[in-house]
Amino acid sequence: QQSDANHDVNEMEENGNGTTLPSSKQVVHGMLTASLFSSIFGTLIPGSIYRSQSIHFLSPAYARERVVGIVKVTKVKDLKRRGVLVTCNTHVYINCGMGIMGDDDDGGAYYDLEENADVVPCITGEATVWLPKTMDE
Repeated sequence: QQSDANHDVNEMEENGNGTTLPSSKQVVHGMLTASLFSSIFGTLIPGSIYRSQSIHFLSPAYARERVVGIVKVTKVKDLKRRGVLVTCNTHVYINCGMGIMGDDDDGGAYYDLEENADVVPCITGEATVWLPKTMDE
């Protein structure tokens, strides 16, 4: 249970027994879903430092639903000797099928949402991440 981890006992997220949700599905806490962005930056860009994140919750994600987090770089600002500041659009989609991940022409990965008509936007926002220069550079 998520409330055991974060002590948030919001009925809408702990709806296993008799809450007012229209279905018996358990809503995943929005900030838990949004934590996908931190995971993406931390694993794909080791050493990056999260500076800011705006988050707009569009629809709930439910337990056991497939979700995918997508980050797209929109701006890179050179901070000279201090590294770079990267601005990204951030999105989480639900009901994402398997097998639609691919490689783009620049060698990066992409997730083709056009191939899955059942995809629903869950979260959208913008993040700023600092990539400091290392001592080796």
